[in-house]
Amino acid sequence: VLPSNIEKPFKLQGGKYSANYIEQVSTWLTMLSFNYTSDTFQYQANTVLKYVSPEKKQELKLQFSKDAKYLERQKIVSTFFIHGVEIQGNKAYISGLLRTELGKKEKKEREILWLVELKTLKNGLFQIVEFKEIKDE
Repeated sequence: VLPSNIEKPFKLQGGKYSANYIEQVSTWLTMLSFNYTSDTFQYQANTVLKYVSPEKKQELKLQFSKDAKYLERQKIVSTFFIHGVEIQGNKAYISGLLRTELGKKEKKEREILWLVELKTLKNGLFQIVEFKEIKDE
């Protein structure tokens, strides 16, 4: 699977991805999940779900379905501005500013840290095994 916009050279060798590949795939998946309108959310969520591991797929599918209903009612537009990416093995920690707009009434912004963890499959493809916000405790 190739990200839609390749910015750095990467490689897959011996069933392992380079850090550049993990970074680019993870940021692509994150951007699909956070840059949307209420009209585009479902398509983008379905694209992300294609890459989710079977163990996580139902949980994430239910969450996306719940989110889609809410977004449609509220006419929400979301934009994510990436500030940085840190790679640790097959995990990407993506920090940035999430901006949501509820119609023309209200805008909210908050800093988030998002985790994308990939699992390498034998055929050279990947699955998402973690896809969640990391919250301060």
